[in-house]
This record gives sequence, structure tokens and C-alpha cells, in this order.
Amino acid sequence: MIIQKAHRTQNNITGNVVCVLALKFLLRFLLYLTTVISFTYAQSVNVDKLFKKAVKEKSLQTRLVKLNDVIEFEPTHTEALYETGNIYNSQ
Repeated sequence: MIIQKAHRTQNNITGNVVCVLALKFLLRFLLYLTTVISFTYAQSVNVDKLFKKAVKEKSLQTRLVKLNDVIEFEPTHTEALYETGNIYNSQ
């Protein structure tokens, strides 16, 4: 009887430790996910601001440099790629 209670207590402690470790892992994963999502959102907002500044530039050379910066940050930014193509085609 005493041995069975000891085994049950040990199993409960082991189960609690596993639950705490799983919860700790889950919280770390959620923190990581939140960080990645917020960084991605902030980066896309900055890229959009940089693109808007590039389009407003009067000088083609300066506009091209800023558009290349946008493409460097986000290689799939279609508007920046399109504008860069227009500049090269016009020359």
C-alpha cells in the first residue's frame, strides 16, 4: 500500500514536471512567433515608406538608388521592381 502511494506520488510529480516543461516550451515558442511577426510587419512598413520616398524623388539617379534599397530589403516588392524597369527602359 505504501509502495503504491509512493509510485503514484512519483508519477504525479513526473507528470507535473512534463506539463511544466511543455508549457514553458509553448510560451517560448509563442514569444518567438510574436517577435517574428512584429519584426516582419515593422520591416514591411519601413519598406513601404522607403518606396514612397523613392517615387517622390525628382532625380532619376537618386530614385534608382532608393528603389534598389527597397529591392534589397524586399526582393519581391513588385512596385519597386516595376518602377526600376521603367527607369531603365526610359533611358
